[in-house]
Amino acid sequence: MTALYRHPVKSMRGQARVPVGGTRAGLSGDPTHAVLDETGAIGSAEHPRK
Repeated sequence: MTALYRHPVKSMRGQARVPVGGTRAGLSGDPTHAVLDETGAIGSAEHPRK
């Protein structure tokens, strides 16, 4: 059996995604935005001082 899980918070259990809709832009529910720091790197909670 194959399944697709969504992990909204990295340290929490995944949520099963059924059904999943997709387009050329990606799967429905995929993140579409990110926060970048001054160097252009993606912001992360692992380095809060950035």
